[in-house]
This record gives sequence, C-alpha cells and structure tokens, in this order.
Amino acid sequence: TASMNAVILNPTAGHGKARQLWARSKPALERALGPLRLYETRFQGHAGELCREALAEGARRIVAFGGDGTFREAADGLLSMPPDRRPGVSLGLFPAGSGCDMARHLGYPAGADAVGALLAGGKVRFLDVIRAEFTADDGSRALWHLTNMAAFGIPGEVVLAMRGTGKPLGGTLSYLLVTLGVLLRSQPRACELVLDGGRLPESGFHAVILANTSSTGGGMKVAPEADAQDGVFELLTIGAMSRWRMLRSLPGLYRGRRPQDPGVRLRRGRRLEARLLSGTNAPLNLDGECAGSLPASFEISPGALPVIAP
Repeated sequence: TASMNAVILNPTAGHGKARQLWARSKPALERALGPLRLYETRFQGHAGELCREALAEGARRIVAFGGDGTFREAADGLLSMPPDRRPGVSLGLFPAGSGCDMARHLGYPAGADAVGALLAGGKVRFLDVIRAEFTADDGSRALWHLTNMAAFGIPGEVVLAMRGTGKPLGGTLSYLLVTLGVLLRSQPRACELVLDGGRLPESGFHAVILANTSSTGGGMKVAPEADAQDGVFELLTIGAMSRWRMLRSLPGLYRGRRPQDPGVRLRRGRRLEARLLSGTNAPLNLDGECAGSLPASFEISPGALPVIAP
C-alpha cells in the first residue's frame, strides 16, 4: 500500500528475548497502526539493507524493533537514500535491546500499548545525526550515520572487550563492570584533535566522547545537556590522569554531574577530526558497536533524521 507500516526486527536483541517480545507485542501494535510487514535481520548491518528494501516497497513508517544498534542501522539505511526517494518517511522504535539509550533520550514509554499509541499519534521530530568517516577494519574508509555517540579510548576498549563477553548482566551493569576493568589498565593515547578547525591543546587522552544524546552505555549520562536537535555535539575529553582520579570521576559521569576534575573537559562543536600521534590502533565505539579505528572525522548533520517521538 502507499503508506505501508514496516517493522525491522532484530531477533537477537536483548539477549535473544526480542523475538518473544515481538510475538507478545504484535497484536497491540497492529491495533494501533494497522497491518505490519515484518523484516527480520539475519546479520550485523542487515537492518540498513532491510530499511532500504521497505522503502522500495512503499513503507512510510518504519519501526526498528531492537536496541540502539538496530535503530542506528535502520537510520543509516534511511539516510543513505536520497531525500527524494524517502518523502514523508519517518522512523520509530520499539525498545527491545539491552541498552536502549535512544528510547531513553527520546522519552519513549514502556509497554506495547503505550508505544503503539505513540507510533500512531506521535510527532515527527527531525534529529541531528553524527556523520562519521573512519578507518574500517580492512583499512578502507567507511561512512556511518550515528544517532547517539562516537567515542574512543576507554569506551572503544570497552566495546572491544564486550565483543567477546556480550552483556550477560544487562546493559548498565555489564558496561560498568567492563569499564572498571578497562579503566584499571588504561593508558592515555597520544592523539591530535581538531575541533571546528582549531587544534585542542591537550594531546594525551584516556577517553574522547562525542555525544549527540544525553546517555550512552545503558544509561551513563556523560553529557546530560546534549540535545539531538541543537545542531551541535557535546565533546567530553578525559585527559592524562591517574586511575584514582578517573575512578573518582566515574560516579559523577554515570549520574550526569558536571565534571569537577580539571582533566575532564566538556566542549561543543560541529566537526571533529582525530588521529593518533603514536601507537598502532584506537578502536572506535560507534553507537555502542565496535567498528573500525582512527583516523576519523565526525560532523553533525542538523535535523537530518525524521523520528517519531513524544
């Protein structure tokens, strides 16, 4: 039909619980939205392909049913299409992953009836995205559109470690425990950061986080004032400091307190270029996924993504 509703389901989201959640939620969603066409992901990156397929088949409302990774891939698929190929299309989500930071940031409710009502009657908000150009694992240049955050240093090492372990204790606790383990062996990385054309004076960083939304890592409020509709990202940098000083800063970062330590800086910007000055690799954390490494550039695309939100 001319206004078909599509659901892109990641059955492995939420430790494999998303498929059962979909089966329970489908009747309520169909009551709210009408008939739904289901597209099921089979591998990493598949949601982007399925989003383009749904668009070609006439979808106007596309719901990403999974976690932040599923939503990012669907958004990437949507934004990879020229604007004239996606008129009036909007992206919604059904939080079914272990992190769900985007749903938290947008204020999505819990429960199928409430989410269905929101998807049927919510406003379309045009969100900023971070356009990331980086070095893929095979050495080629890659382009992703990010909805939540980009980071390296400790956050990159955390997602690299979690690639092997997964999130057996759920998003927030798993992230916290792995972060503590990585932090205890972290060494500052020598990087050159150029923010909006000006080189930052620091060169050694334990962590660099560009935040488009207010939380990451299952609720860690690294940039509580970040707003995905203000045309800028928040840039949090943790410079060279002792592990004890970093440990003291960590609870505040989880709760969204302004950093008190002079080695923790918060800035705003529209474009960041980052490259290593020494060392061999700096794995990237892109919307919670381990993907590629430096050198990389990150640029805000204001109001690029049409999202159904409260």
